[in-house]
Amino acid sequence: MIHINLEKIQELQEFGVLRIDKRNKINIVEIVLTINKHKQINKEKKMSEQTENQTEMENAVVLEDNVPVAPINRGSTSPYVKALSEMQEGQSFVVPEKKLQTIRANAKKMGVKIITRSVDEENVRVWRDKQEA
Repeated sequence: MIHINLEKIQELQEFGVLRIDKRNKINIVEIVLTINKHKQINKEKKMSEQTENQTEMENAVVLEDNVPVAPINRGSTSPYVKALSEMQEGQSFVVPEKKLQTIRANAKKMGVKIITRSVDEENVRVWRDKQEA
C-alpha cells in the first residue's frame, strides 16, 4: 500500500498528473507513466547540460605564461639556399633562370648580397658580392 498525503494528491491533481475515478481510486498506471515521463525529461536535461558544458570546455581559451616561442620550421632547405649560406665572397654557382626569383628572395632574407648574370637562355650565374660593414 502506498501512502500519499492529501496535499500531495491535490497538488498532483492540479498539475493534471493524477486522476481519481468515481470510486476514489487513484489510477496508479497514470502515476507510473508520469514518473517515467519526468525521469526521461530529467535525463534529457542532464544530457543537454553535459553537451553544453562540453561545448563550453571546447571553446574555452587557456592563457599560459612563460611559454617560449618555438623556432620556425621551414622544412628542408633547398640546395641553393644552403649554397648561399656556405659560399664565400667571389664564389659562384649556376642555376636555372626559373629559380632566380627564389634565390634572390632567400639571399635578401639571409642578408647576403648577390650579383647575377645570364650564362645562356636557360641559366644564370650567381656570385656572392662583398658584404659592406
